[in-house]
Amino acid sequence: MYVKFQNAAVFVEPQFTRPTPTNSHPPRQLPIQATETKQICLTLWSDRPFALACGRLVGVRKTGNQIEVALVATGTQSVAWMPADKLLSQTQINRWLASSSFR
Repeated sequence: MYVKFQNAAVFVEPQFTRPTPTNSHPPRQLPIQATETKQICLTLWSDRPFALACGRLVGVRKTGNQIEVALVATGTQSVAWMPADKLLSQTQINRWLASSSFR
């Protein structure tokens, strides 16, 4: 069925119209879906990469309670996110923070 408005006509299925004695179908219920909780991920990119034997680090992000670093491995151009504690010591972290700025 079409419902005519001043500037347009819109198709409306009969179960979405007001109930009348001949049309007393209840409106359809949409299924309730579980919503996932989104984790906020803060990513900071370094203006100067930090060189390691396995490649160079170009960014830092925090996902949940874990700090990860963006590693561009030697010989590749792709970024892989790795846990920071597996790649860096506290001394290396301090050196990277002192030599670079993050945005």
